[in-house]
Amino acid sequence: MIDVQTIRQGDSFAVSASSIVDEFGASATNLATWDFVFTIKEKLTDDDASAKVTIHKAEMTVNNATGEVGRVVTPLQLADLTLYFGYRFALKAKTPSGYVATLDEGILIISGSARKTF
Repeated sequence: MIDVQTIRQGDSFAVSASSIVDEFGASATNLATWDFVFTIKEKLTDDDASAKVTIHKAEMTVNNATGEVGRVVTPLQLADLTLYFGYRFALKAKTPSGYVATLDEGILIISGSARKTF
């Protein structure tokens, strides 16, 4: 089942993962050497370079002690996305050995807001 997230225009979008495990199924509590990337794309088949939004590890909150990673995607980063379109999003991790895991993925829809300005 694909996770569908709907947010209002002008809202932020929080993405996170906890209880991360490595390729052997062991709990990952030291993420210092891991790499993370979050993308929002129009289609699953789009190249990574064509992503509408790309956020790398340096822009995320990574808690090495608890094995959690996350980021709040700001309204400014989402401003160019078309309303009511089903964008595909994914948060992926890469272990030091090169194993790539999808930590979260789904469809993001931005709905219109009755109030356009404040």
